Amino acid sequence: MLVNPAHYSSSQGPFHQPSPPPPQAVEVDPFQSLYDSLANLTLTATASPLLLPHSSTTTPSNHNASAAAEEEAIIPDAAPIVSLPLSSRNDDTTPPPIPVNIIFPPGDNVVFAHSSYYRQFREQLPSVLHVRTQAILSAGRLPLPSPSYLIPFPGQGLLAHYGPDSNVTATEGKNLLLLRQIFKNGEIPVPEVYGWRRDAENGERVVYTSLPQGNTLEDRWGGLTDVEKTSVCEELRGIVRTWRRLEQGDKHRGREIVGSIDNTPLNDQIFRLLPNTSNSKMTLPPPGPFPNVSNFHSYFVATAVAISQSRHARAGNQAGEVNYQPHHLLPDNVPITFTHGALHPRNVIISEGPNPRVVSIIGWEQAGWYPAYWELCKARWECSQRKGLASDWETRYLPAILNLDGFGLEMQGWNGRALCQYWDYFVGLMHQWE
Repeated sequence: MLVNPAHYSSSQGPFHQPSPPPPQAVEVDPFQSLYDSLANLTLTATASPLLLPHSSTTTPSNHNASAAAEEEAIIPDAAPIVSLPLSSRNDDTTPPPIPVNIIFPPGDNVVFAHSSYYRQFREQLPSVLHVRTQAILSAGRLPLPSPSYLIPFPGQGLLAHYGPDSNVTATEGKNLLLLRQIFKNGEIPVPEVYGWRRDAENGERVVYTSLPQGNTLEDRWGGLTDVEKTSVCEELRGIVRTWRRLEQGDKHRGREIVGSIDNTPLNDQIFRLLPNTSNSKMTLPPPGPFPNVSNFHSYFVATAVAISQSRHARAGNQAGEVNYQPHHLLPDNVPITFTHGALHPRNVIISEGPNPRVVSIIGWEQAGWYPAYWELCKARWECSQRKGLASDWETRYLPAILNLDGFGLEMQGWNGRALCQYWDYFVGLMHQWE
């Protein structure tokens, strides 16, 4: 049976597609809002915990209604960060880090002949053409409306992630390969990767994995009891804590990068969905890999400001001449941490029936080495891009899941709420386009 890849949940397995493109922007003067917001947020060290309950966002007294509206339009979501105590919060043990030293198979066409797929089936994995045909039939029209599709083959227990190689990369398969090899006992439940292929003529790629069995947490969230939600989130907290133990093998030599695990540019949707600048003289370099957090912050902020400048300059706005790059407002001394990059209930598969358990974590296409705070900021942004989920996931449970293994210590005492607001602001500048 062919189904629309936007939604699928059955006993045969669920799948998702990456978050939809950012909503259309409201034209504002980003630099006025920038100055206003920076004047009222601080990232100085504080003795307070990272995640502090708060009831409202501070609004400058000299803001008029128009400026307030502009600021609200740019910041994707200023929902309060309120941490929910979980029973495992009192665990004082700090597990040792796990160094990552792995050599990935090279090439655009890799198939793991010893995987469970080939032990069970004699047939080859579906070709890129076959998967493309299924995507077209599923969408019901051309051109395909989505940048990528997840196509299930239930009879083979197979899930194929298909799309142009700008959206579907071999790094996704390598992330799964890494997690399966290091955590052989299933401490991080992820699909088995069977391989990946690329159609050189069309520039399209498919990553093949096992098809998880269960339902997405997003589909079941509204029907779970508070006890069931807390139980699932406690389990998620332990899983996230485990993958954050990973560290780069050369860290002890002082050599780390911010980038994908195979030393390629980051695949985060924030950078992948940058605007088309073909009508301007601006050329955006790829997002990494970067030799340290400071260089990454310089790229992050400079890219946001450059896009804003370019857009306003083309419109004849004098704000396009502003050259302001406050990268020092982001903490350069935070650790580099392995990050999922899209921690959202749509990417969490749970078992059917009452008292569900976490069966699998999917959606690893954006994962890589990021500053320690990125997981929290990006997870909140994911909530702002997909409406319909009850707000208690973001405001009550998500902070508890991510306030882990000394996250406050990792941040060196930085104010997490202000940091998320800065992050939201610069990402908003990047995507206030078209």
